[in-house]
Amino acid sequence: MRSAIAAAALLAASIGAQAQVVPAPLTFAERRWPSGGDTPFAVAAADLDRDGRLDLAVTNAGSDALGLLLATPDGGFRSAPGASVGLTARGLVAGDLDGDGAADLVVASASTNHVVVVRGDGHGGGTAHAFPAGLAPFQIAVADLNGDGHADVAVADESNANAFAGRGEVSVLFGDGHGVLVPSTTLRADTNPSDVAAADLDGDGRLDLAVLNWGSRNVSLFRNRSAATPAAPRPANGGLFDDARTFAYGGAPAYALAIGDVSGDTRPDLVIGDAQGVVHLLINDGKAQFTAAPSLQAAAGLRSLVLVDLDRDGRLDIATANTGDDSVSIFRQVAAGSWSAAQRVPVGSHPRSVRAADLDADGRMDLVVTNGGSNEVSVLRQTDGAGEM
Repeated sequence: MRSAIAAAALLAASIGAQAQVVPAPLTFAERRWPSGGDTPFAVAAADLDRDGRLDLAVTNAGSDALGLLLATPDGGFRSAPGASVGLTARGLVAGDLDGDGAADLVVASASTNHVVVVRGDGHGGGTAHAFPAGLAPFQIAVADLNGDGHADVAVADESNANAFAGRGEVSVLFGDGHGVLVPSTTLRADTNPSDVAAADLDGDGRLDLAVLNWGSRNVSLFRNRSAATPAAPRPANGGLFDDARTFAYGGAPAYALAIGDVSGDTRPDLVIGDAQGVVHLLINDGKAQFTAAPSLQAAAGLRSLVLVDLDRDGRLDIATANTGDDSVSIFRQVAAGSWSAAQRVPVGSHPRSVRAADLDADGRMDLVVTNGGSNEVSVLRQTDGAGEM
């Protein structure tokens, strides 16, 4: 199925008085492909077979194997078998963990309580290696957390460990640069961690962690306190983060967290999407203290969001996946900290995750959405408004 989608209706602007500008809507051409399994959850874009085109990998919560969609020269995708990563696979991130130039895939495997690294072979396949995490890994972040030049992994473990009296955990695993993850430390978050992101939130040159907790409706912030000088190298194991500073975002249970400058001051802010469709904007003062800006209203059942410059104006926009009305909501940042009304773009049944990538190398960012209710992936390619890509 292929159709040019131009939003015919705009949703309510925002909860505050901020989003009043109505720019011309972006247009997309949608095509859908089978996800390669049951109940697709997360999606990542990477050149898995090193042919110069971005491919897609999908976790399917009801299947034990990754779904792989390898890009074809005609702009489509072909299905390929993926590695087994365990049932109830959730979060998924692409990166090069072993330094061989081939994209690897990092998966949160909730049923096995492991992080699974699928080390890419450069031909679209790969071998899976499992490393222990906490209870029910949900989402993951991949970044160099200890400053040794190798990618590390932070895992939001959704189930609460009894040993912590109802408090959730974040597992931190250090990478050795060869695709091996070494469990390093367990951080105490709050109830039911659902997402995690890494960024230098306090401006000291070190990557901090922000953890979204859906059960307690708040954010746990872990500031990186490792040394950065040759005389005092960053610790190789443990002692990397301060204890959590926790603050409420003021909404319903939330599953979606992203970090980026949404105020125009170059500082990384927090963006949270809750289950009622409210997008919370928490503005950073540069020292990891946050002030709420007027919220934006997407649609009910918001489960995922992404920050991306969709209209190529140099400012980050927001796209959300909404299970309540089977749509993606797009908010354009029309000036620093000022937002358009929501543009609604229909997708498949029960969209669970939205990610952005320039799939056709035309300089415009496209959107990829997993549709959990129809076992499909929607690819939304930006067009010129006449259906041409």
